[in-house]
Amino acid sequence: MLSLESDKAMEIKEKITGSLLHRIGANTLEGANLIGAHLRAADLNAANAHAAQLVGADLTGAEMIHANLSYVDLAAACLDGADLTQANLAYAHLEYAMLRHVRLTTADLRGGSLLRANLTRADLHSANLAGANLSYASLWDADLRGAVLVGADLTGANLEGADLTDTDLAYAKIEGAVYDLTTGWPNGFDPQRHGAKRIPEGLIDRAVTCRTG
Repeated sequence: MLSLESDKAMEIKEKITGSLLHRIGANTLEGANLIGAHLRAADLNAANAHAAQLVGADLTGAEMIHANLSYVDLAAACLDGADLTQANLAYAHLEYAMLRHVRLTTADLRGGSLLRANLTRADLHSANLAGANLSYASLWDADLRGAVLVGADLTGANLEGADLTDTDLAYAKIEGAVYDLTTGWPNGFDPQRHGAKRIPEGLIDRAVTCRTG
């Protein structure tokens, strides 16, 4: 594993956190230890960060299109406004991560853990979330049209205003999830029958910000 204490890791950190961001090589970040790193607006398109440690990292506005982030640990990281279109996030750890306004169109999030993640207004159109843990996550106004949520756990999730039109919810758990009149569901799907609760609009406080050093 690459450690931030190594010369190579420090060189990487300087490249991606300096005023002039450099393109990251395809294999540079695999297994890297970048816990708490400041990577705002970094160009990580097509980068290979498989199994990297990015706990608490600041990736606000970063570009990670087609990036390999499988098995990465992004717990409590801030990815607000990041572009993860078609990224591979299979089995990634995103517990308590801030993912507001993030682009995850057609991204692979199979088996990922997004416990209590904030996905407010996230674009998850056609994303693969099969078997993902989204329990108590905020999906307020999120675009989930055509997403695959087979076997996903949405227990206690906030689905106010979320668009789940044409979403595959087979075997998904939504007990205790909350939604409102603006939430869109697949044709014929009865959320209350599956344990979800309808609430008045604007009942839940969403004033949460990223906390970065």
